[in-house]
Amino acid sequence: MGAYQCEKRHWLSVFEPERATKLTDAELERMAQGTHVTELARKRWPNGVLIEGKNSLEAVELTRQALSAGATVIFEAAFLVGGLFARVDVLERMGRRNRYRVIEVKSSLDLKPEKHIPDIAFQVHVVQQSGLDVTDAAVLTLNREFRCGDDLKDLFDEGWVTNEGRTKDVRQVWKRVRKALPEVKEAIARARAVEARSTAPDIEVGRHCRTPNECPYLAHCEASRHIWHVSRLPRIKKQQEAELREAGVHTFDALPDSFDLSPLQRRFVRAECEGVPYVGERLAEVLEGIAYPLAFIDFEAVQPGLPVFRETQPYERIPFQWSAHILSHPDAEPKHLEFLADEGSDPRFGFAGTLREAIADAATLCYYSSYEPDTIRGLAQAGIPHAGPMVDLMAERGLDLLDVVRDHLYLPEFRGRFSIKTVLPALAPGFGYSDLQIQGGDHAQLVFARMIRGEIEDVAATRTALLDYCCRDTEAMVIVFRALRRLAGLNPE
Repeated sequence: MGAYQCEKRHWLSVFEPERATKLTDAELERMAQGTHVTELARKRWPNGVLIEGKNSLEAVELTRQALSAGATVIFEAAFLVGGLFARVDVLERMGRRNRYRVIEVKSSLDLKPEKHIPDIAFQVHVVQQSGLDVTDAAVLTLNREFRCGDDLKDLFDEGWVTNEGRTKDVRQVWKRVRKALPEVKEAIARARAVEARSTAPDIEVGRHCRTPNECPYLAHCEASRHIWHVSRLPRIKKQQEAELREAGVHTFDALPDSFDLSPLQRRFVRAECEGVPYVGERLAEVLEGIAYPLAFIDFEAVQPGLPVFRETQPYERIPFQWSAHILSHPDAEPKHLEFLADEGSDPRFGFAGTLREAIADAATLCYYSSYEPDTIRGLAQAGIPHAGPMVDLMAERGLDLLDVVRDHLYLPEFRGRFSIKTVLPALAPGFGYSDLQIQGGDHAQLVFARMIRGEIEDVAATRTALLDYCCRDTEAMVIVFRALRRLAGLNPE
């Protein structure tokens, strides 16, 4: 229920659902993966009855019939009570006393109480209101110890809740669900009060918009938020934001002198309010200290919830592509190298071997964020040849260009963000990704995952599109790097 997170979200979902941001292909893929995980979980109950009603009313009737026929396990059981509709992944009858257990299947590795408990508590409430005696609840999550090739019966674990003593107890799920039931009733009452309103509640954008999930109406609400709203301050703490709101301070141009701004926040406020760019005094020193040859590297990887390569785990990062632009000196023409795995084999081995050879002579390895070194560490932990030595190379020669930008540069065009897709057009107007078939990492992962499953018809064209995208990422890093040198006075035009 959206009312759990925000009353305005619930009102919009009822009266103006068209304002929700449309799901991306990558998000739809994740949803499809979650559905597939739920289907696999059903194999634990071979005699279960699946409810496949064409609409909610038909599903409710089929559920009633299955219960009357004595079904012990029902998949997708549907209940409609007092205008409340719930669908249960697995409804299990326990013993002969007509007591029931509600089981939710999640495609995550861990039970997340702040997300999962309210969800299953709502289901329990509706099922209880329908007249069934629910005396237990559980959450099935993916088993992080599962390996591709293992028996699928080992794919799932019952979600554990960590107690204060750090012990894990599956019984805590039902305990927390029971504790959450009064909150469910309160949320339902709030939702009904919200539905009686003629206009949406006036609720400011805040941290609740992304917790426990990002609200699909966030973009709509942000459009009406003041451009200088305090919530846009980089790395502002929850308590600080609450204190400012209580003091009636809503925009950062009105911050009191007593408010302790970090150096980054100070640069942000000045750039936003006065349009003054910031170029750090030490930027030239940092850039001059870089040793050559300098290799700019970027990776793409998939993280399938259901592992597809032998001995891999759920959500293990599987890099399948790299791009490198190498500069022998600051003004040299970049040399481009690249790798894209064949979709029919485990990509990690070719990825690591070719990358190790490509960067062997680089004195500096430049990347944008910790994604690249983290990926190499993951390969080393998995025992992939050539990955171990590259962990040391990254530690000895690594340079995070994101840290350089964040610590030594701020332009008004950044608007509080430092992703390369924000920084690049600010430093090099007109250069971007809009001309590419694949324009983001999520899309690249989705496309390669479809290639693995044999769902791509024109493989050659798709491989070209993947190579073009990854190449653009490292080309963008070269452009950002040279723009930094110009701003530091090292490469005057």
